[in-house]
Amino acid sequence: MRYTLKRGARDGLTFELIRPERLGAEMESIAAISNEWLEARMGDEKGFSVAGFEPRFIERQWIAIVRQRDEAVAFVSLMTTDARSKASVGLMRRRPKASPYAMEFLFTQLILALKSEGFEALSLGVAPLSGVRRQPLSSRWHWVGAQIWKHGDRFYNFQGLRTFKGKFNPVWEPRYLAASGTVGPFVALADAAALIAKSTTVKISA
Repeated sequence: MRYTLKRGARDGLTFELIRPERLGAEMESIAAISNEWLEARMGDEKGFSVAGFEPRFIERQWIAIVRQRDEAVAFVSLMTTDARSKASVGLMRRRPKASPYAMEFLFTQLILALKSEGFEALSLGVAPLSGVRRQPLSSRWHWVGAQIWKHGDRFYNFQGLRTFKGKFNPVWEPRYLAASGTVGPFVALADAAALIAKSTTVKISA
């Protein structure tokens, strides 16, 4: 992490944590980052499990911004409560031209900033399917999940996300999807997929 901070400084990176009441002046900048991120991936906004750039959602959150030589190049939104004991990562996006250390620099600085603000914990969110392992007595669903984890990077960067979050030595906690019968898991996954791949796209002019 020390190397990340030093390398980020050499690349001209700076960090700022912005409270919701001060976010208005930065909405145009983070909207531009979000649009470039979507265009680079040739995809639409997602919903449910992955946050989307919805202004009414974003403007109520704290935003951590990284600038490279005074130009905003990456941001992360944070969901918090009034108790301010725990923060959770919401939306995280970067410009394609940003330093390759931009996101790691952002999260390292973010952890330090939240600690100084009195927060006790930061949730980095989930790493889907990373805990699924094929065992002798496991179900066919474990085999399917393991295959998606191994070969599904062209649809979602499963392994890359797990590796990135693992750099910060988090405390991993399991999350489960429970469904009964043979058809039940198909129905549950289809419903989840429909919620995630919502049909409407929110794109902000900048």
